[in-house]
Amino acid sequence: GFAELEARAVIDEHQRSAAGGLVTGGVVSLVDSVGGMVCGMAVRPEWIVTNNLMTRMARLRHTGPLYLHARILRRGRSSVVAAVDVADEGDGGAPVAHAMMTCAVLAPTRPAPHMERPVRLPLPPLDPRVGPPDDYFGIERDGPIVRLHPSLHHRNHWDILHGGAIASLVDIAAAHVVSQGQSVSQGHVV
Repeated sequence: GFAELEARAVIDEHQRSAAGGLVTGGVVSLVDSVGGMVCGMAVRPEWIVTNNLMTRMARLRHTGPLYLHARILRRGRSSVVAAVDVADEGDGGAPVAHAMMTCAVLAPTRPAPHMERPVRLPLPPLDPRVGPPDDYFGIERDGPIVRLHPSLHHRNHWDILHGGAIASLVDIAAAHVVSQGQSVSQGHVV
């Protein structure tokens, strides 16, 4: 049958937006990671790369932890489609976001790692050196310009920038433009 995956994510205080929930780029990054994992498991031994991700946010304030449920909707020869629902466990399961993603199926560049099913990945301990998303993704603000300086941990095996980095850049750039009181036409994303 089709694969499903459940995940939980805590919301660290330095990852909260002014609205009180996980920053939108963080939610989309989680969706891309969890959806990508379920898509990858559905096409093993081939690999995947996200080529379309649409996320609709239901609310911006979250108590946490967040619960993510990803499921495969369709698996074809060249692509796989998944839906990912995000809920706030700390607020009685209130909906946070719904996403649809399409991943291209690619020939592996090296053997896929062995994974026992069901897959259970323990939550790693919090690294106190990790700062807000701006720091993690190397995002810099310079007047109306917002830049992302990608490093290797932002890229997949094909050297493509992770969708979560792009989502965080867009989220931070949009918030920056609003905070600067600029129109969108005056702001630049590099």
